[in-house]
Amino acid sequence: STFVAAQAYWLNISLKSSGPEANGAGGYPNAALLQIWHAANATNSSVMIYYANTNPAQLPFQGTPFEFQRILLPDPTAECLANRVSQEDRCSSDPIRQVGSPLGSCNTDLSSLKKYVIGSLRTNTFIQTEASRSPA
Repeated sequence: STFVAAQAYWLNISLKSSGPEANGAGGYPNAALLQIWHAANATNSSVMIYYANTNPAQLPFQGTPFEFQRILLPDPTAECLANRVSQEDRCSSDPIRQVGSPLGSCNTDLSSLKKYVIGSLRTNTFIQTEASRSPA
């Protein structure tokens, strides 16, 4: 689950999901999001989808009328990250629990993604024999 319900509520973004997810937030499975985007484009309909800026699915739409538009949210400070809504509360059927504290309504922290990429590079490098690694 994401922090969209809290972000939308506390940042006064007037949106509500009508998705089928049974987690209380009414989201859509990731596999359906690109289908929804294509359907909206085919019918010239407006749609807003929560997508990571690092997702390559947006590339085919660059330079077209259907290009993804980034929405800037407040930067993820240590205070904000410490006040994020818990996984349990994000999946609650109680909308008050889903939104949590206004202190936790900031953008996504990408440092964990950076750590994953760095760790993956290290792992993939050292599974190779020393002779097959680049000397650089």
